[in-house]
Amino acid sequence: MLNDPDLRNVNESATGDFIAFELFDADTWRAFHISRTALDILGAGQNLPPMDAFENNLDRIKGVAFNAHKAGNGLTVLSSDNFE
Repeated sequence: MLNDPDLRNVNESATGDFIAFELFDADTWRAFHISRTALDILGAGQNLPPMDAFENNLDRIKGVAFNAHKAGNGLTVLSSDNFE
């Protein structure tokens, strides 16, 4: 599994529709979901399971997540629009 001090509570939803995770930013843990469609875009052409696509693209996901959360507080959902 991932070994990243800025990441915790990575869990795939029971339905497989998203992966939930938390990132540490500015002394706060922030909650995120990344949609299955976003993970499909990140794993395009590789036919990867969602968790593998998440792990293989963690740096890109973190960059998008850190920028996206600045739009509001609470849960931030990353969708395919964030990665097109």
